[in-house]
Amino acid sequence: MRRCIVFISIILFSLAFAGTLSSDDLRVYRGNFSYVEFYKDPLEKLIIQFPDGEWFLFTTTHEHTVDMNAWRCVNILKLNGRDIAEANVVIHNHPMGLARFTEGDKLFFNVISDYGFKGLFLLYHQPSKKIYKYVE
Repeated sequence: MRRCIVFISIILFSLAFAGTLSSDDLRVYRGNFSYVEFYKDPLEKLIIQFPDGEWFLFTTTHEHTVDMNAWRCVNILKLNGRDIAEANVVIHNHPMGLARFTEGDKLFFNVISDYGFKGLFLLYHQPSKKIYKYVE
């Protein structure tokens, strides 16, 4: 139990003072922002925004995937005192290629919906600079 509390304290400390939580090549950023600024480079990113303006940005160094499963995403949010059910926007980009939601995108939506997400699930297609809304 003590080990768990120490681990969580270290993570929370690193978030409070470093602003980022790293695991392998996954980076999670937290704060207030304009998400258009994060979609200028050719890396795929997932942003989860809450009604109070706080957001979480998940990214790796990949052009074709965020490489983030929904369960892991939900748990990282919980670790940071947030619930996916409270999020109002989930948006990710496709820096190149398809201007449509992939099967992986749809699966991610279904899983976070099972956790209570009811907000907008969006895709920003960088080549066309268009935002698409997912409708089941």
